[in-house]
Amino acid sequence: MTSTLKTDKIEGVTSSGTVQMPAGHVIQFIDTTFTTKTAINSDTYTTITDGTVTITPKFSNSKIMIMVCLSVRVNDSNTNYVFGGFQFKRGSTVITQNNTDNSGPYEIGVNVGGGSSSALTTRVPYNIIDSPNTTSATTYSIEGRCYNYSNVAGTITVNETDNIAGQSTIHAMEIAQ
Repeated sequence: MTSTLKTDKIEGVTSSGTVQMPAGHVIQFIDTTFTTKTAINSDTYTTITDGTVTITPKFSNSKIMIMVCLSVRVNDSNTNYVFGGFQFKRGSTVITQNNTDNSGPYEIGVNVGGGSSSALTTRVPYNIIDSPNTTSATTYSIEGRCYNYSNVAGTITVNETDNIAGQSTIHAMEIAQ
């Protein structure tokens, strides 16, 4: 014999936000799309304009999955290479580490052998799992930085590809544990 439970809404006994979902289920989803251009030509991390998402976890033991897809162009009109990278923060705490050496991050870039300039336009995806251990509003942000070898830095531009506006996304999901 099988049973069928039909309902239009499930609410907790004391409030609607207290129903504990099974581990692995999505509790909430926050979606952010941004098109603001940010050009970085520095070897220090620079905040990506509008590259933030805020989520308020319903449970302190939840995981937060951040999915990012950045529209990125790296270029340097004076050298045959350009590299850079991004880091992600929860509030003021860095939660990711990228490939780096003494001159900076080099997770994205291009090296054109024998050329006198370089450029690469691409979409850069990230998936990050975080455990903020809080039920307070939590803001995640993105910072970018150029690789600086012998004081030659190119430019990383988010949301522009050959002078055409780009679009980037950040999704935050609270996952039940």
